[in-house]
Amino acid sequence: MNKPLPMMQPHWSRHRWFGFVLLLSLVIAGIVLAKNWNEAHEKGISTRDLILAVLGLLGFLILWMSTLVWSYRDAESRGKSGALIAFLVGVISWPWGVLIWLAARPSQRILRVAPYEEDIDCPECGMKIKAGWTACRNCCHQNQEVIR
Repeated sequence: MNKPLPMMQPHWSRHRWFGFVLLLSLVIAGIVLAKNWNEAHEKGISTRDLILAVLGLLGFLILWMSTLVWSYRDAESRGKSGALIAFLVGVISWPWGVLIWLAARPSQRILRVAPYEEDIDCPECGMKIKAGWTACRNCCHQNQEVIR
């Protein structure tokens, strides 16, 4: 007897990624600010200038890290290696890599297997497919939908 295909694991939502990036950036900015506070005052740099520099660094880190996350997810959804594309786009050639990826990426996103939301009859063989399953246990027909 054929075993049903496992259901896809849920991915982190976009809000969790940005929250994670923001929290990490705030920690880094706090470390930079605390480490350089006394040194900056000894060199005559004002508090306002130091805070603006840290906020600028924080903004850059958020932009850069969100570019990495976006390029990874976009490449994965188009059937390419997300880690490789994120490395090339975000680490090797940022910010030009983002523009190159936008111009050179495949136009079609891949089909993904989605679990059925309710019990249905298989369109291929007619057997009952239970809710939450991704494929028919008789003929292995998969529920596929195009991501746009």
